[in-house]
Amino acid sequence: MADSSAQNGILVSGDGRTAETFELMYFHLRMVGDVPRYLLDIGGATYKNVFLTDDDEFWPIKEDNLFGKLPRLTIKAADGSEKVR
Repeated sequence: MADSSAQNGILVSGDGRTAETFELMYFHLRMVGDVPRYLLDIGGATYKNVFLTDDDEFWPIKEDNLFGKLPRLTIKAADGSEKVR
């Protein structure tokens, strides 16, 4: 797996097999957010890690998240549309 702990918002480049890009948001912890990262790496996807450093960053976006939980995956299609999961 690429080093995803270096900095907030690091872009991990895949092998170009997918037309979509992804943004994975989770706290700067190694827990639940690791499984989606591993799957994106195995699938060769290009994705951006967005790390939240404290609860103050989470509360403003809580209402936008599915069930108010993290991790949050944003799928960005080649046509510019976005889906949040």
